[in-house]
Amino acid sequence: RPKPVLFSKVMSYSRVTGGYSFYTFEPNINTHIPEYQIPSTMTHELAHSCGFMREDEANYLAYLACTASESADLQYSGVMLALIQSLNALHSASEQRYAGVYEELDPAVWWDMQASNRYWAGFESRYGEFANKVNDTYLKVNSQTDGVQSYGRMVDLLLAEYRQSHGG
Repeated sequence: RPKPVLFSKVMSYSRVTGGYSFYTFEPNINTHIPEYQIPSTMTHELAHSCGFMREDEANYLAYLACTASESADLQYSGVMLALIQSLNALHSASEQRYAGVYEELDPAVWWDMQASNRYWAGFESRYGEFANKVNDTYLKVNSQTDGVQSYGRMVDLLLAEYRQSHGG
């Protein structure tokens, strides 16, 4: 079972939502993050505990697990994970198309995204930048050549799923 981290707010300064401990074989969760992010973070870390160590796979499995749930809160968390990763990829490809899609978001979704942005903005620091570089190096050393960018490669898996289910 995922364990809440006692000093979750400290984790936010390193811009970390969860982690898998290889020493105790336990998924650990930052419970100070925006509430809608907690279920997808939990399922992401649980995917690691099942042996899926690649970040894109863990994100994709978190999306699948959350959206397959009967809980509307879990479904929302999974969809938001996929939406945010997809919007980040779209922003990198075309800021204009990103802006068009962003304007069409449901107001409640937009509000949650803005609240999340405000939350994370409160933790901007050199320590967070350093922690991100450490995580990037850790992932690259562990055969995830995209480093921290590998989290967003979940979008490739979403697109593959879409193509497979829609015949193209």
